[in-house]
Amino acid sequence: GAGTLVIQNGVNATGSGGVVVENDPKGYSSAGVLTWNTSSAAIGGSVTVGGASGLIAKLGPAGGVASLNIGGSLTFNSYSEPIFSLSSSSGGSNDKVAVTSSLNGGGVQVGISCGGTLDTSSDYLLFTSGGVTGNFNSTPIWTSSTPTYAGQYTIITSGSEVHLHFTPIAITVTAAANTKTYDGTTSAAATPTHTGTLASGDSFSPTETYAARNAGTGLTLTPAGTVSGGNGIYTYTYNTVSTGVINQKALTVSGITAPSTVYDGTTTAKL
Repeated sequence: GAGTLVIQNGVNATGSGGVVVENDPKGYSSAGVLTWNTSSAAIGGSVTVGGASGLIAKLGPAGGVASLNIGGSLTFNSYSEPIFSLSSSSGGSNDKVAVTSSLNGGGVQVGISCGGTLDTSSDYLLFTSGGVTGNFNSTPIWTSSTPTYAGQYTIITSGSEVHLHFTPIAITVTAAANTKTYDGTTSAAATPTHTGTLASGDSFSPTETYAARNAGTGLTLTPAGTVSGGNGIYTYTYNTVSTGVINQKALTVSGITAPSTVYDGTTTAKL
């Protein structure tokens, strides 16, 4: 009910019974913490984590030493928080909890201890279980640094697993109307509009082109471009428009003379 219990051997450290992490039964203003410091830490029974109002009982973090193995079920009650230490790579040294039986998230938030960047290309596996009976809050808590693109990470349940998942930022780019005089190219000077919020430090300068170079009205304009510094962070939808105009180019001929000629029965001038 207070202090920290560290599982530090590679076998069942707590016997066959259950482990309860809660607020201090002696009435002090604190709650217990359960963590581990070896990659083969094991608890044979079930684990229940839950404090009281203002007293948050915690599971972890272990500092990126892989799995805590729980032989029974794992239940998070109100006023509890699991915390995972995660590296910049989902395949690196990361905390994980493997539950043999059922996992009940109780709707609580998951704490993430990390550096300034997290993997955007692959999920972090946080929990495996025999079955998830209650989901976690989808919004993580950043307990140390707030990583880049923090708003795109959510806690999701996938079958019997719980992941930290990255969702790319959706950008929709729509071409703008453009009118020009024929110049032999498909270039367009107008700037397409876009929706979607760029992350701090990223910039976006989309462009557009005509589908063909010839003069006409109702021509198709196609947008293009990607966010600078955001490779793999964004997904794109490009919308064409048919509001392009290419006016005919005026050609003025001057400085040409026609000298006198001998009658030949035609109106053709010899220039």
